Amino acid sequence: MSDPYYARDFLNTPGHHGGAYVLATVETDADTAGESLVGPSLDARLTVSDCGRVTTLNFVCYEADDIDNALHKARLLRRTVDEFAAALEEHAVEFRRVLEEHVPAE
Repeated sequence: MSDPYYARDFLNTPGHHGGAYVLATVETDADTAGESLVGPSLDARLTVSDCGRVTTLNFVCYEADDIDNALHKARLLRRTVDEFAAALEEHAVEFRRVLEEHVPAE
């Protein structure tokens, strides 16, 4: 059985508002002792917090179809975040130019 995965990262750079973080957990419960009411499970969650808002995405699996859906959801999320970061980088370059043009000359 794989070791549980746990990651926590703070999202803001030092000096910016606190409280922004991402928390990711993944663990498998094989339920070999038969103690669980639901049987074996894969429990995966991704929590994102920023500006007092907290959202948790669940990727919990109890059967094979759940695994395919959880992987689809995680991969789509990864693609969207990668594309978002690329777009933000592109716009940041443009916005820096705009800011430089609006700095009053001394």
